[in-house]
Amino acid sequence: LTLSGALMITANATTSAAPTSSIIGAAGVAQFGSSDIKTVIDSDTTAAIGDGGTITADSVTLLADATHTAEANLSSVGGSLVVSISDLEGIVEDTGTVNVRIGDEAGGDAGIGTTITTTDGGIDADAKLTSNVRSESSAANFSLVAAGLVTTRATNTSQVTGRIGDNVDIEVQAGDFDMLIDLIGDARGIA
Repeated sequence: LTLSGALMITANATTSAAPTSSIIGAAGVAQFGSSDIKTVIDSDTTAAIGDGGTITADSVTLLADATHTAEANLSSVGGSLVVSISDLEGIVEDTGTVNVRIGDEAGGDAGIGTTITTTDGGIDADAKLTSNVRSESSAANFSLVAAGLVTTRATNTSQVTGRIGDNVDIEVQAGDFDMLIDLIGDARGIA
C-alpha cells in the first residue's frame, strides 16, 4: 500500500454496564435468602497493522482509545420495614484490553513480516484506557435492616498493550516513532 498522504487507523470504544438490585417497600416484613449482582466487562479494543503488509505513507497514526465503566449497585430504600438478607453481594470486574500493534500477534508463530516506511511525519501509535469499576451497597430509611453478610468487590485487571511483532521493518525518514501506552484504572468497593 503506497499513500500520498497520512495513514490513520483509529478504534474508539465506550463500554458501560450498570445493573442495579433494589429492595423497595413500605410497612411490612421482607425476607431474602440472597441478593447478588455481578457485572463483568470484557471489552477489547485494538488498532493494528497486521502481519504481511508493506506500507509507505507520509505518516502513520494508530490509536486505540476506550472507556470502560462497570458498576454494581445494591440498595435498599423504603419506609417502616423489616428486611432480613442472609447474603448481600455486589461483584464488579473489568478484564478488558486496549491494544495497539504493528505486525503479528503475540503468542503465535513468528510472522512473515511487516514493512512500514514513513517519508514525512513519523509514526505515532497510542493505546489508551480509562477504566472505572465500582461496587456499592447501601441500606437507607429502614426501621430495621438485618444483613448476614454484605460484600462488595471491585476488581480491575484491565490491560493496555503496545506490540511490535516479529520480523517488522520500520523506517522513519523524517519525524519520530512514538508509542504511548496509557492506563487510568480505578476500582472501588463500598459497603
